[in-house]
Amino acid sequence: MKPEPCPSLPGLEELEPYLEPLQGTRAWVVPMTGRSGKLLGNNGDALMHAVFLRILASFSIETVDDQRDAQVVVVPPSGALLESYAFPDLLAERIRGSEGLPLIVFPSSALFPTRDPSFMFEDRTAPTTWMLRELPSMTHLSEQWGTQLSGVGVQLVLLHDVVALGHSFVSEIVGPRVRSPKTLLIAPRADRERTSAIGTSAPRVGASSRMDELVHLARSSGVGRRVIRFVRRRRTAALAERLAGQIDTSAWSVVRRRTRRTVRLDLSSTQFCSFDEYARTLRAAEVVITDRLHVALPAAILGAEVYVAEAGYHKLRGVYENSLRGMTNVTLVG
Repeated sequence: MKPEPCPSLPGLEELEPYLEPLQGTRAWVVPMTGRSGKLLGNNGDALMHAVFLRILASFSIETVDDQRDAQVVVVPPSGALLESYAFPDLLAERIRGSEGLPLIVFPSSALFPTRDPSFMFEDRTAPTTWMLRELPSMTHLSEQWGTQLSGVGVQLVLLHDVVALGHSFVSEIVGPRVRSPKTLLIAPRADRERTSAIGTSAPRVGASSRMDELVHLARSSGVGRRVIRFVRRRRTAALAERLAGQIDTSAWSVVRRRTRRTVRLDLSSTQFCSFDEYARTLRAAEVVITDRLHVALPAAILGAEVYVAEAGYHKLRGVYENSLRGMTNVTLVG
């Protein structure tokens, strides 16, 4: 049975003005891979992509493998449209030859502090719709690069994160929540996030920086995987402690009473767990404390009590303000 939509979250009706005119068309989906062919992203991105494909199917948009068979080009949702990442250049390369086809960039975050992002859309003759999932990205692009983007036919649109829009698909993909969950999940970002190189991102400090140095030393000295795993566990524990420290005392005492087991794991990172473990842990969570957007979103949709903190640039706080404020089981901390 298909789950009922959550009334406090936006739904697919938000996409109707952009996707209903494309019903019955063939779409070429830009591959989310690096130059080596390896998939970009993490477990949260895998969930987002699965929701995205169900959204296309809901609007009777057929995906094709060959760009030459397409009537529209679609860029999947992601957090990869950042100046510090390689994907903007890859996107510019991959959409060459489709200048005459409409292009839709599904709701993403964006950050281009110094580089004009209009280079991705040069020489296009068909319109481009670039959807943003939070106001800071929209404001940033509009104010800093609006003239240049308009000059190459790009329309900027503020919508919502795809997992929020397609929340009715989440339990179908992740699985239903377990009965009477008792797990406290603390899920800090523990992988090496390259956005830390951006000036507006939070730098790694203290225990996290020292742990990064130990991982590098372990790799360079060839001491083996067991040492690296040990160091990663210690780093995750330190980050989890810092993250949990953002919860006020009264809320923390309630959290401890409601939960019996604590899991400290960077659930979104494929360095630390598989998608099956990601899904299984989300289903069992009663309370979640995280700075991972796609841990917070599905956990909240499944019914967990979620405390969410910003991890770097404006993405997470922006999605909370734009899409999650109405959820009584989600609290922004920090």
